[in-house]
Parts: sequence; structure tokens; C-alpha cells
Amino acid sequence: MKFYGSISVLGLAGVALVFSSCTAQLTTGGQGDDRTDGNGVADCSETIFVELEERFARPDVLLVVDQSQSMIDSNNRLPNGVSRWSAMTDGVGNLLESFPDVHFGLSLFPSRNSVCSPGRIDVSPTQNTVNSVLSKIDGASPRGQTPTADTLETALDFYQNQTTLNQDGRYVLLATDGNDSCGGSPALVAEKLLDIGVKTFVIGFSGGAIGFEELRRIALSGGTNDFYGIGSGEQLDDSLAEILGVVSEPSCTLNLNDRPVVEEGLFIKIGNRSIGQGNEGWSYDANNNKIVLSGEACRTLQNSNEVEIRVDLGCGEVSVE
Repeated sequence: MKFYGSISVLGLAGVALVFSSCTAQLTTGGQGDDRTDGNGVADCSETIFVELEERFARPDVLLVVDQSQSMIDSNNRLPNGVSRWSAMTDGVGNLLESFPDVHFGLSLFPSRNSVCSPGRIDVSPTQNTVNSVLSKIDGASPRGQTPTADTLETALDFYQNQTTLNQDGRYVLLATDGNDSCGGSPALVAEKLLDIGVKTFVIGFSGGAIGFEELRRIALSGGTNDFYGIGSGEQLDDSLAEILGVVSEPSCTLNLNDRPVVEEGLFIKIGNRSIGQGNEGWSYDANNNKIVLSGEACRTLQNSNEVEIRVDLGCGEVSVE
């Protein structure tokens, strides 16, 4: 018996993404007398139905935004005459509009207590925070120095004390126009963040500010290799979109009607290639009975003109062509 599954493709802002060969054909390769044991656990005698869909990840992204005096100084304006702060607020607004499902948070620094007071968690990264983030940014008034390290410590403390970890990822996106001017070592804090699984992306404005070597060290220590140098509003928009394109990378989901005999028995192949577990492979969502392909495994699936996936549920293979 064969059933043909549908491929549901979800894109950004309602834009449809199209795959080649979009029919999912499912056949079993195992032996058995009966498909079900009465408890929804897979046997090996019939084809099962699998629906393949694409979804975009919804990671936690804490925006750590410099609101120091230099962001509005007339000597530090961009070539088109716009202040760095105006370009930043416009860029963040465009970002939130383009990625509404990402869990955005916000920490503006320095806080208003003193010129070197670290930023607080103004908005915690969770669902439906776009309006809250925009409201906080609209009400900000740049002043003071640049306590980057101490503000990253605030982010570290927040992420260390989360009771529920977002399996789609946790990130810091630091946007500033220079080095830490309050005596801290932000690269060391970025390394601590990376130790708990939180990468730090860095955006730095060019055109007179010092500290680019420090920004590069922060990015390296934070697991993102290098900072994004910004000289215009267009560059800012492009860099923010590139970063969010990385952290909200699509994953591919196989929805199973039958449950694996044991999770440890799952075995996934795309074509002749065996796929391992992890961020670049597959994971099993037992609560929703789904196999999620992420990273390189998902890209391999999407870029294949003729797709064949074989899923061993622990009692025989199931093919998806």
C-alpha cells in the first residue's frame, strides 16, 4: 500500500518557497504482519504517511544596542548626514518587521543611572515582542559612555538563569560604534556566553570611531568570526538581514503518523548519505512525533531535485521519495 504525502512550504511574510519534485512517496522496507500494535507504535508491514514541511526557526535574539552619546554626535554622522542612532533605529525597525516570529529582546546601554551604568534587560526575548522593543527604542535618549562588557554580563546573567532553553537557538546581537569606554573586557564575556551556547554577533559603525580590533575580538570570542562593519544605512539593513537569515535558518520537518519503536532506533538517510543527530542533522520531537532536519541536512534536502529519505523506525525502513 502507498500513500502520497503533501509538502507544505512556509516562507517569510507569506512568500511561498518552491521545491522541485514535491511529491512525498512513502514505502516500507521492513518485514511484519501488522502495521499497528494498538498503541500507535510502528510495525513494519505497511507504508506510513509522512508530511514534509518547512518552517523558519524562532530563536531568542537579545539586541544589545549602544545608546551612548557618540551615536548622535554630529562629528560621527554617516556619509548621507544621518546620525548613527537614526540609522540604527531605522534598521532595527526594518529587522523586526522582516522577522516577526523571532523572539527579540532588548538591552539599551548605558542605562540612565550614570554614564557607565550597564544596560538592563529592557525586553526579554520571547514571543510577540516587536511592539515592546520598538517602544523602548523610540523612548531612548542617547547619552553617556559605552559599558559594553558590563552590559554583556547582563546578557550572560539573563541567559544563565533561563529556566527553559529555546531549542531554536539563543543569540546576542551587539550593535555599537566603538570600544568599551568604561574599563571592561567584552571579549572575555562573549567567550563566557559562548560557553553556555550563546553566540554573539557584532555590528560596528565606521567613520571615525575607534575600537574595531576590540569588536573583532568580541565576534571571534563569541563564535561568529568577525564583526560587520557599517558605513551606511543600506549596509546596516543588509548585515542585519544576513545575521537573522543565519539564526532563523529554515528547518525541515517530517511529521510521522506512527511512533518509532524506540527513539534510539531511528536511522535517517537522504539518498545514500546517512544523517547524524545534531544542529546540522536531525532531532526527534517525541511530544509531536516529528523528525526535524536542520542546518546542512535541511539544505541538502531542499537542494535535491530528486529527494529520497529513508527513515528506520526501529523495525524496518520507511522511504520518502
